[in-house]
Amino acid sequence: QAIAKLSSGAAESVISRLVGEVQKMPPQVWPMVQAHWCLPKSFEGLAGYLESLPASSAEASVMSVPASIPITILSAANSTPSQLAERAAMVNHSTRGSHVIVPNSGHWIHLDQPELVNQAIQEMVDFVRSR
Repeated sequence: QAIAKLSSGAAESVISRLVGEVQKMPPQVWPMVQAHWCLPKSFEGLAGYLESLPASSAEASVMSVPASIPITILSAANSTPSQLAERAAMVNHSTRGSHVIVPNSGHWIHLDQPELVNQAIQEMVDFVRSR
C-alpha cells in the first residue's frame, strides 16, 4: 500500500480496495494470501489474464447460450444500472434464470455474503440433481 501511494497515487485506490477485500477474509488466511502474492508467477498469471480479457470478453458477448440452460447471477449491491440491466437480460434469456442483487456486498460477494453464495450453489446443485 505504501509503495502504491509513493508510485503515482492512482494505484492507491485499487490497492486500498484489494487490501479491504483481503481483510474480510479470516485472519488465519492472510499469510497464505501474502505468500501467494509474493511470487512472481502470481503477477505473471494476473498479467496474462488481464491481457486476454478483452478478447475473451468479446467472444463471450456474442455467444448464444441455449434458453434451457439454468443460470443464476449474483450481483453486488454496488453494481451499476448498466451492469444490472446486462445481467437481467442474460437471466431473462433462460427459462430457469435467477438474478439476485446481494445486499451489503461489493465485488467479492463470496466474502461479504458467503451464506447467500452457498445457498445459490446448493439451489443449482439441487436443480441439476432433480433432472
